[in-house]
Amino acid sequence: MFVKQIKINYMILYLYVNIMIFCTNIQVINITKSFLSKNFDKKDLDLVNVILGIKLLKNSNGFALTHSHDIEKNIKNI
Repeated sequence: MFVKQIKINYMILYLYVNIMIFCTNIQVINITKSFLSKNFDKKDLDLVNVILGIKLLKNSNGFALTHSHDIEKNIKNI
């Protein structure tokens, strides 16, 4: 995990099998993606909606995390 503050913006770059970039500024994300593209072969999968079984939901108040999709899937399998 790499965390960097650029003026008032924070960027978190998380690398496991995939690279996920979290940032408060879209320009910082685009600069980071451009740098990575020049130095590595990569495929952009766009926005992430599930990370490690946790679903990310965006609404007018910000973001929410939920496991409800996992619970619903398991209930259907019963």
